[in-house]
Amino acid sequence: GNDYWFHVQDTPGSHVLVKSEHLNAEILAEAAHLAAYYSPQRQAFLRGNPVAVSYTQIKYVKAIKGAPPGQVQLQRFNTYSITEPAARWKAVLS
Repeated sequence: GNDYWFHVQDTPGSHVLVKSEHLNAEILAEAAHLAAYYSPQRQAFLRGNPVAVSYTQIKYVKAIKGAPPGQVQLQRFNTYSITEPAARWKAVLS
C-alpha cells in the first residue's frame, strides 16, 4: 500500500507502479514520463506539450463501486506536470 501509482490525469491509459515507499526527484520524473508516454497523451508528450500526471501511494487508490473496470478514485494525490522536452527521456523510454 505504500508503493506509488502514477496515471495521466483525465484520460484512460496505462498506469505506472513504483515499488518503493520513497520517491526522489529522478524516480518521480521517470515514472511520470513513462505514464505520459504510454497514454493517449503520447503525441502531446512527444511534441513537448504539458501533460499532467497524478501520483499517490497505492493505499489511496480506490475502485468505484459500479464503475467500469479500471476506473478509480484517488483519495489523496499530487500532480506532476511534464514540461521538459521529450528528447531528454529517450533513453528511459527505449
